[in-house]
Amino acid sequence: MNQEIKKYLDSEIWFNYQNFYNEVAQKKYKVLVELGTWKGHSIMYLAKKLKEQNYEFELYGVDLFDNSQIHTNEGNEYLRPQMKHIWELYNENLVRADVRDVVKDIKKNSWEAANEFRDESVDFIFIDADHKYESVVKDIQAWLPKL
Repeated sequence: MNQEIKKYLDSEIWFNYQNFYNEVAQKKYKVLVELGTWKGHSIMYLAKKLKEQNYEFELYGVDLFDNSQIHTNEGNEYLRPQMKHIWELYNENLVRADVRDVVKDIKKNSWEAANEFRDESVDFIFIDADHKYESVVKDIQAWLPKL
């Protein structure tokens, strides 16, 4: 792993809802989806907590990864240099957390990924993909029938 990737591995963690994910893991949901995984810090945490519960579950991470446009949002221009490494950073974080085997990746727009699931087949969806109002509305409209 090169130095540039190491520099980005533990930066922009943006995950501060551990208590919420602790509660989610206690629910023992069967099918869980995280929309917007960034570098994987939150989904790896959830995956570890789910594994501790010792039951069968499916956990999906939906993101555009290296094709994300987050760096084009006002104030996020500083993210541009690491965008080409997002998939590698995400994957490395899952490997380091020993959860690579339980997270299934879907590389698509979050609202398009909803087509991969039958209606009423998902127990938990965390919406944190594109933060623009129009995108959040699209995610809610696409994913609500899946719950």
